[in-house]
Amino acid sequence: MEFNYLDYGENLIEQSVSLNKAELYVFTNFASMVEAQNYYDRNKELFSSESLFIMKEDLWDKLFLSDKTLIKEDKLKLIFYGVLSQSDKDFFKIDNYAESIDTAYEFFHFYELISQNRLALSEFELRVKWQQQRLERFEAIRKKYESYLRNNNLVDRNLKRDFKNFSPEYAADFDSINFINCLHFNDFDKEVLKRLEAAEKKVKIKLQLKENDFDESNLRIKSFTFPDYLNSELRIYQSKEKILQLFNLLAKINKQKETTEIIDLSEQENGIENILSPELIKFEKSIAFQETAIYSFLEEIFKNMLNFQFNREGFRLDLNQLLKSSYRQNFQLYYNLKAEDLQQLKSFANYEYVYLDQEKINNLANHKFERIISDLKHLKNIKDIESLLNFLKDLDIKVLQEDKYQNGDLEQFYDALLELNTISLLELDNNLKQERAKSEQIFKLLLNYLGFKKLRKNSKKENLQAVVKDLEKAPYKKREQLLMINANQANLPKEYRSNSFLSEADLKRLGLELKEVNYLKQKYDFFSTIFNTAQCDLFYIENVDNNITSSPFIEELKLRYELEDSEVEYQTKDQKNLLAELFIAASSKKEQDLLGEDLVKEDQMLLEKEDFPQAKLSLSHYRFENLKRCPFKFYMSNIANIESEKLEIDKELSMLMIGSIAHEFFEECIEKFAIPLENCSRSILETILKEKLEEYELQIHDYYKKYYHAILFENLIDSLFSLDKSIQKLVDKIVKVETEVSLRKHDIFKSEEGISAYINGRPDILIEAEAGSNYIIDLKTGSGSMEQLALYSLMLNFEDRDFSNTIKAIYKIMENDLDIDNRDREEKLELKIKEELTQLFEEKRYKTIYKSDCKKKCDYYEICRVVVK
Repeated sequence: MEFNYLDYGENLIEQSVSLNKAELYVFTNFASMVEAQNYYDRNKELFSSESLFIMKEDLWDKLFLSDKTLIKEDKLKLIFYGVLSQSDKDFFKIDNYAESIDTAYEFFHFYELISQNRLALSEFELRVKWQQQRLERFEAIRKKYESYLRNNNLVDRNLKRDFKNFSPEYAADFDSINFINCLHFNDFDKEVLKRLEAAEKKVKIKLQLKENDFDESNLRIKSFTFPDYLNSELRIYQSKEKILQLFNLLAKINKQKETTEIIDLSEQENGIENILSPELIKFEKSIAFQETAIYSFLEEIFKNMLNFQFNREGFRLDLNQLLKSSYRQNFQLYYNLKAEDLQQLKSFANYEYVYLDQEKINNLANHKFERIISDLKHLKNIKDIESLLNFLKDLDIKVLQEDKYQNGDLEQFYDALLELNTISLLELDNNLKQERAKSEQIFKLLLNYLGFKKLRKNSKKENLQAVVKDLEKAPYKKREQLLMINANQANLPKEYRSNSFLSEADLKRLGLELKEVNYLKQKYDFFSTIFNTAQCDLFYIENVDNNITSSPFIEELKLRYELEDSEVEYQTKDQKNLLAELFIAASSKKEQDLLGEDLVKEDQMLLEKEDFPQAKLSLSHYRFENLKRCPFKFYMSNIANIESEKLEIDKELSMLMIGSIAHEFFEECIEKFAIPLENCSRSILETILKEKLEEYELQIHDYYKKYYHAILFENLIDSLFSLDKSIQKLVDKIVKVETEVSLRKHDIFKSEEGISAYINGRPDILIEAEAGSNYIIDLKTGSGSMEQLALYSLMLNFEDRDFSNTIKAIYKIMENDLDIDNRDREEKLELKIKEELTQLFEEKRYKTIYKSDCKKKCDYYEICRVVVK
């Protein structure tokens, strides 16, 4: 085995790749392999034998031969789920395929660890009971898993890499095999190298690091030594905020004549991809397929599928989910949903519906929602992958295609369908077919497959100013210039994850220094990139208040070479002006000059005669409350009739719903049995209440139905009997009892413009006694207002003005309490109404009035944004 070491600053690719002799070059860094291949293609001698460039793991796959069908990990997870017994599922708390994916990942990673390091289970000394139990369970599953593969002539990558399958034939044309900057070889790798040398292959390991930093016996990096002198022109910049780092980065890019290479050290989504032009700055970071319009649409379909149930009446669909999906851009696009369609759907939410059924969909008379229901019915009837593929092929998915990706989203979608078809042909979906919710599990499998897909955004090379990469995807090469951003502690070094149930101590007992190797590899990648660059600018964010500090690697650089932070072009004091330049058009002052004076001054909602059809204004108790509270709210709610957007339906117990059911139950019983209640037993009342609840079937969430029954069956029936007794004590002889009485409307005010305001209302219960007195009773499940009763009394006695014979009371249903009002409020209320109306029509505007609870309680706060003045 031959070792060659290069100094930092030398050209690794040029020094390692021969242009006149065919050799095999092996890499662990894909970008370096591409860089070497391109260098070779540009400079190789004509008619020379071809060298081969390959990734290490791909070469290993080529060196092990098997006549069995190789199954990749994504399909292996299905096999894993299929061999689980009910006892296994109970142990891992797995109910379906989707819940098994993480456990399957851990299972395969564990056996990959064993294969790579050639471990025997007898070497494991697990000291925690749950770990030992997990290992024993994995071993039992492993036996069933391997048996399944044997019986079906299948093999996975690790089982294929049995040395009885080893053959050097793939490398037969090459005398030398060169491993370029491979910093770590595990025990499996070492055995392969021995076999290659035994096959008379020259194994050369070429590394760009100090010789004493590499352990040639164990074939791994063991340390990192800094060069004595810094030959790079290195500048380090600190910013307080991400946005300032971005501005300073852009300032650097604008000064460069060539395309600037940028390495982003953060794994997190920075969001800058969405605000920078892809024509000017290319992000080579992979984009998950989950970000595409196609995936977004399929995910919304899946969510509705989970909330769609067949029943005796046909089906039932969760309105909350359909409503949320209908406001998602891609769901709207596919089904061509417009504002008027959404308004129809919202009307059900406004009436407190929780579910939709066939009758409600029919009432919509909207073919778009009928199409959604049809698709959901088809999906719920899916029995296997084949039927899912047939459904997907009929989708007009092209309407969701986006042209911003290099490897098209539509192509990736159909690739996933081909992979699913392979699963179907291999009958790997047999276990899913037996699932109770098989249609959901099969659709979830589709989403998982799409989740593996990666995309890249398009960019135009002729306008390109910068390319952004991850450090792990940047090649080992000599550079003239480089920018590195987000050099912060959370990003560098990244925390090592074992991805198994083994602790760090367990790994050390097994002789595995994986965490240390991972740390040294990160350190090498970072520092070697700097030392191989002529001019390098490093950016980091320092914000102590938010616990954001520089990477310890930055501090090492500063200490080792006595470096200080350089001054950035844009600092915290510049941030406000920079943001203003972004969001305020340069011509805004000129454009403001073109606006009329009335448009520039503070907006005012002016009162107009057209606001009152037939020159009439209806004023109920609740409308008057809105007017008193805030004329602007009164206009929005009661004049313009603008309803608030209700995109989230409460699942909790609704007092409004309980109030509606209680009112209807009381009124039906009083109308049917009168007061005193005659021929009325508890069982009869229970039957009426049960029927009433069935009428609200689609408006009560399943989870809370038992609570509605518990509260209503006991409380309402007891409360009705209590009201009956209270009224009998209050009224000597009842002549007539009415519910929901439509009282005569009366004009109470007339403006100078000739607009008449009239009061109206419907008391819950109106009782006429033999003595000539009247009793107005208002039923309440929540709080009540005596002013509301005063309004009813004012209407009832408007002409004779004698309020003495009217007794007013609120019956608190949930408290079984009849609260009688002994105060005369009618004349004061009438005066108050006239004053409010006079002020409104004199000011001729719907002014906003600030209240401390505006933000929480007013649906229109986001429009008016009233503040304390």
